[in-house]
Amino acid sequence: MRTSPANTNASRKLRLLVGEKKPALRAFLASVFTAESYDVVSVATGIDLLDAVAVSLHPEFGSGAFALVISETSLLREAELQSFNRLADWTGLPPFIFIASHGDKALREKLEPFETVAVLEQPLDIANLRDRVNRFLQRPLRDDRSLQSATHS
Repeated sequence: MRTSPANTNASRKLRLLVGEKKPALRAFLASVFTAESYDVVSVATGIDLLDAVAVSLHPEFGSGAFALVISETSLLREAELQSFNRLADWTGLPPFIFIASHGDKALREKLEPFETVAVLEQPLDIANLRDRVNRFLQRPLRDDRSLQSATHS
């Protein structure tokens, strides 16, 4: 079953940030979500993930907000976690879906500063990930539409 893309308006695509250190999986995830009509930025390191999020939030030269970040938890080392803790107070920090190694015991502590949509364990079920992303990103659009209907009636 194919879930419809989160944004059917081709003029304004929702942006996703994908953080994955394995090049083949990173490219595959980017192609899956590009096919779902998202604008995908992919990075290979925690520093690049942090940089992409920080630049997207900058008021003067921001590259545009990310609707969602999909990242493996192993990219978040101590330095990145400390920096993300500082960014947690910034308005607009995107929500995250994390991909965790099986049995990652320090996971809860790592995820504290983030708005976490889901934590998926490896091996990754791509169809499940795609469906979760689409469902999560469709929810705000539906809420906006019902709000508009209520105010225009």
